[in-house]
Amino acid sequence: MYKIIFRRLPEAGKCLMTGALILFITACEKTDTEDIGEFEETAYAIGSSADQPAIGENDGIPYGTALILPSKLKLVDRPQYRFNQDQPKIFGFTRTFYVPLHFVNEDTVNVSFTIPPGLILNSQFRDNQNGLLVERVLVDVPPTLNAGGTKDTTTIFLAVSCINEGRTPPVSFFDAQYNI
Repeated sequence: MYKIIFRRLPEAGKCLMTGALILFITACEKTDTEDIGEFEETAYAIGSSADQPAIGENDGIPYGTALILPSKLKLVDRPQYRFNQDQPKIFGFTRTFYVPLHFVNEDTVNVSFTIPPGLILNSQFRDNQNGLLVERVLVDVPPTLNAGGTKDTTTIFLAVSCINEGRTPPVSFFDAQYNI
């Protein structure tokens, strides 16, 4: 096929085609190791967060913005509440362990709000993991005083990731007490 193309091209065209072929072949050679070194010098490195509060073996309050609830919502303790595997109550996808959140809605209508990604849940017990929510979660909380006149809290379970090497996830929901 190349012979047919070359036979039909004038002499100048043959020279141009040969030159283009040589440039194409030489452009496909492996990169010099010095070029790789130059690339690494301009790349950005992400530093370790091992020395940050509440991460790794460190105690303390994590950096970041605290979760702010809408005015009519409150978090309450329900230490005797058992884990419920009902899927609509589980929020998040990492599911390393679950942190229960119990809400009271003092309004007469549902209140929706967003829990932002990156929220760190700080364990009240030194030996337990702190949790990291890695995605945004939308929560809808119905009124606590329902149409029948009875009161009930809304409980959800945040599925979070571990951020403390050497600590254990809470072994029961009696241990799952977290500051948000």
